[in-house]
Amino acid sequence: MDDHPVWRDAVASFLREQPEIARVVTAATGSEAIELARDMKPTVALLDYMMSFNQAAATGIDVGAQIRSVSPDTRLAIVTGFPETRLARESLRSGAHAFLEKSTLQPDDLYDVVRAIAREQIVLAGSIAASSVREGSDDEDYGRISHGLTEREIEVLALIVEGASNREAARKLAIGEQAIKNHLRQIYRKLGVKNRTAAAAIVRREELIGR
Repeated sequence: MDDHPVWRDAVASFLREQPEIARVVTAATGSEAIELARDMKPTVALLDYMMSFNQAAATGIDVGAQIRSVSPDTRLAIVTGFPETRLARESLRSGAHAFLEKSTLQPDDLYDVVRAIAREQIVLAGSIAASSVREGSDDEDYGRISHGLTEREIEVLALIVEGASNREAARKLAIGEQAIKNHLRQIYRKLGVKNRTAAAAIVRREELIGR
């Protein structure tokens, strides 16, 4: 979603040429983006942070929240010409997987970014460094930025570090035990470890939780 047609069409044209991307659609307004998300349930949505004043929603973050309400599995990327650390924190805290700077975003980079977001990785592109975003961020933000952990994975990891068994974690989070095992496999992969002991060691060393 972008209200500048030249940039919007250029991005769409490039992404349509990529073999791993099945379909690309565009929207000029927040309401259009929300309706497309409702109908198509996209894997990734690229949203301009600052829209024109005559749009229904003030920012891409506002639109993103509404997109997630109609398409919960859609991963969001906020794109901006104003790369401020405050906006990056706000975007990630709202649940976005990426905060991208228009002026430094090259076509090949954009393709890599879209693929990374589809794999639920966190991406900060441009002049905003992850280290600067971490300052002042809460534990959940820190974990997502550091290792690409999802909100649910942070919750599972916190319980595991406390010593909860898979069954206990499943009961506390009101999900199935198999779901806990699936989350743990993703956590181990993202942290580069093979078991919960090693995962807990990283949590304590990097103070990912309960800082």
